[in-house]
Amino acid sequence: MINYVLGFAFNQNKDEVVLIEKQKPVWQKAKLNGVGGKWEGGENIINTMVREFEEEAGVVIPENRWRRFAVMGTEDVWRCYCYATILTNEEPPLIHSRTEEKVVFRPVTIRTGIVGNLVWLIPLARDFFRDPDLREVEITYG
Repeated sequence: MINYVLGFAFNQNKDEVVLIEKQKPVWQKAKLNGVGGKWEGGENIINTMVREFEEEAGVVIPENRWRRFAVMGTEDVWRCYCYATILTNEEPPLIHSRTEEKVVFRPVTIRTGIVGNLVWLIPLARDFFRDPDLREVEITYG
């Protein structure tokens, strides 16, 4: 099974989110997605989220500040662990693109130019900070 992480970092007001303009894979080219990548083994999943955010956005968000809100995937081919965090007031100016894929802040209401499932993933991630009793969601694709 291939494992991935996908992270959404919100500003303090939770009205903007960090996204990345994808160049690969081909089906995501020129679309915005959350920051993330592939689990490389030898680390736990939350460490993968911390590493990927630093590699792509230039800021280390410690693992205790990421909250897993969903796991999606298929029974035996792939799985994506979805995380969210709230940035401190000092962090947004430090966020910058560290790869060929551009890192941007966008309103949480964005509906165009994005990978399709962000229409519901972004609000779901943000809701986890409104209600601490919400539990992680599991989505299995057939």
